Amino acid sequence: MKTLLAIDTTTEACSVAIASEGVIFEKFEIAPRLHGELILQMVDDLLQQAKLQLRDIDEFIVNCGPGAFTGIRVGISVVQGLAYAVCKPVIPVNSLQVLANGVQLSLKDTVIEGTHIAVAMDARLNEVYWQCFSIKNDFPVEETTAMVSAVEKVEVPDYGLNAKTCCAGTGWSAYAEKFQQRFNCHFSVNSNCLYPRASWAISLANVQSITAVEAELIMPVYLRDKVAKTTKERNQLR
Repeated sequence: MKTLLAIDTTTEACSVAIASEGVIFEKFEIAPRLHGELILQMVDDLLQQAKLQLRDIDEFIVNCGPGAFTGIRVGISVVQGLAYAVCKPVIPVNSLQVLANGVQLSLKDTVIEGTHIAVAMDARLNEVYWQCFSIKNDFPVEETTAMVSAVEKVEVPDYGLNAKTCCAGTGWSAYAEKFQQRFNCHFSVNSNCLYPRASWAISLANVQSITAVEAELIMPVYLRDKVAKTTKERNQLR
């Protein structure tokens, strides 16, 4: 069984997890704009807790986005540095799929075969990163591609949003009124499924058997090429 170390800094949350001999060690903290200050100490603390050295890690895992631009860059640069130091490969994961996998792990009693999961992460500027999944063989399978769009342009498959649809991510609460108007329904988001976690990334990598690559090949997934809009673009959103 491989020893894995995962890092997720794509949102306001800062998360590190280690899987060693079937045991998960994890640190998770909501710390906006403090990822750079916290992440390495969290890694050191978990290595001590798991009684491991960095060289004992077989593969690293990093959430490459989408999410906060700065957070994505922090996570990737830290993982690349750690992986380079011990000459180990890195597994890239996607934040939307990590969140969907988190729903499946957190709500095992209610998430069954065929359950639909709608993930929407707040992308600011009246936009969300979003994607829809369904559970098949205890795994979230993509039903739509990962996209960033205005709330008013979010589309879900033909089943729509209903009581059997699990919603995850910060986007649903950030734009709750607009989503309710958009889909003409009320919905709820489990408080445990707002932010992606490093432990969920480990589970995703294990189940999906994602191929590890050399650290230098890890690339960020932004979906959006800029965060600042012109005055004209901002006025068009009003």
